[in-house]
Amino acid sequence: STDFLGLQGSIPSENGRLTALKSLLFNDNRIIGSIPTELCGLKSVEKLFLDENNINGEIPACLGDLSNLDALYLHQLSIKGSIPTELCKLEKLEFLDLGLNNKMTGGIPACLGNLKNMKRLALYGTGRTGIIPDEICRMTSLQELSLGKNDLKGPIPSCLGDLKQLRFLAAHTNGLTGSIPPELCKCTDLVALE
Repeated sequence: STDFLGLQGSIPSENGRLTALKSLLFNDNRIIGSIPTELCGLKSVEKLFLDENNINGEIPACLGDLSNLDALYLHQLSIKGSIPTELCKLEKLEFLDLGLNNKMTGGIPACLGNLKNMKRLALYGTGRTGIIPDEICRMTSLQELSLGKNDLKGPIPSCLGDLKQLRFLAAHTNGLTGSIPPELCKCTDLVALE
C-alpha cells in the first residue's frame, strides 16, 4: 500500500534485509536523512519510490546493482551530487524521476542512452549542466523526456525525431541555442512540446 501518510524519521537500514521485497513505496511522507546503502541489498525490488520526502545526501551508486528495478522515483527530495553512472546498468528501468527540488550537479550521463526500456526520464529542475547527449536518442521506448528548468546548453539534438513513441518533451528554461529541429515533426505521437 502507498498509504503511508505521516511516516517520519529515517529509513531503517534493516529494510535492506527484505530480499524478497518487490516494491518499497515510502513516497509522500516526512522521512528525513539519506538513502541508506543497505537498500542496495533489495535484489528483488522492482519499484523504489522515495519521492516527496525530506531525504538528502547523494544517490547511492550501489542502486545500480538492483537489476530488477523498473521504476526509481526520487523527485522532490533534497539530494545532491551527480547522477551515478552505475544507474546505467539498470537494463529493466522504465521510469527514472529525479525532478524538482534536488540540488544536483553535473551533466546528463550519456550512458543513460543504453536503457532501451526507458519510458519516462524526468530530470526537471535538477541542476543539470552541459548538453543534451545524442545518446538519449537510443532510448527507443521513450515516451516522456522532461529536462526543463536546468542549465543545459547547446542545441536540441535533431535525433530526438527518431523517438517515435515520444509523447512529451520539455526542455524549457535552459540555455539552449539554435532552432527547434524539424526532425521533431516525425514524432507523430507528440502531444506536448515545451
